[in-house]
Amino acid sequence: MRNRTWAAAVGVVLVAGGCGAQEAPPPAAAPPPPPPQPTRELVTWADTMCQATDSLTRGQLEFEGLELDPAKPDEFADMHLYSYLSSADTGLENLASEFSGLPPSGVAAGDELAKGLGAGLQRILPEVKALVGDPVTSPRGDFGEMYERARKFNELLDSVKPPGPDYPALVAAEPQLAAAHHLAPRCQPPAPPPPPEAPPGPLPAAANGTDFGSCADGECQILVTGEPKVRVGDNEFTITLTEKSVTLKDYGAQGASSTMRTGMGGKASWGNANTGKKLEMTVTAVNAEGAVLDFKTVTQ
Repeated sequence: MRNRTWAAAVGVVLVAGGCGAQEAPPPAAAPPPPPPQPTRELVTWADTMCQATDSLTRGQLEFEGLELDPAKPDEFADMHLYSYLSSADTGLENLASEFSGLPPSGVAAGDELAKGLGAGLQRILPEVKALVGDPVTSPRGDFGEMYERARKFNELLDSVKPPGPDYPALVAAEPQLAAAHHLAPRCQPPAPPPPPEAPPGPLPAAANGTDFGSCADGECQILVTGEPKVRVGDNEFTITLTEKSVTLKDYGAQGASSTMRTGMGGKASWGNANTGKKLEMTVTAVNAEGAVLDFKTVTQ
């Protein structure tokens, strides 16, 4: 009897223990406070920094974007080179001043970046001035000489690098600078780049193939490769190609000459005041293999 009473008592204790209330979970941790709002001065600093950084990046890519072939000089390439060099020193000087003239931002790494880029541009400025020369008194030089000066300028400009983390890295690491960056008008995300060009397919068949003699009457569709001379009606052309463009230097019947350049689907025309006729040309296709050109003569 005594044993049964003891067992019953143990059972009561066990049941009572199993019915106890569960403990409440600990309270969630408070979220971190938001970063302080950036000052107007920091927003202005970020705005100028974005503009200057973008200018430096575009400048470092500009020479490559000219797509010049030193082995194939022409009027267009000469003009692009001269334009590229003629304002190189003043543009560089202004950009150096933009970086160096930034006031303290309150972000030490940002101030170091601006100071370092400004000093880097100032460092190469004397060499750039020597490459550019005086546009009034210095000889322009031939294409090869200009190309070499432009190449050296591009090399110097490309040597200017951030002394530490670049601007996007600082924005990612500094919450207050990130807040200022998002408010600055010139720090908005750039437009997405255009989709890459699809590789050109094979050239279509030209109606007259490589029979340049078929162009004598001013109407033909021909396949051009290399650098041929072609007479079309009263016009004689020297044609040069790249994988994206066609350049035609015309030696007209009236003694004048002109140069035209266009790309895929592009058009050009040459008028003749004596005959009242106009020669029209369309680039039907162009790639690294050559170009298909369509010529026709119409009455003006």
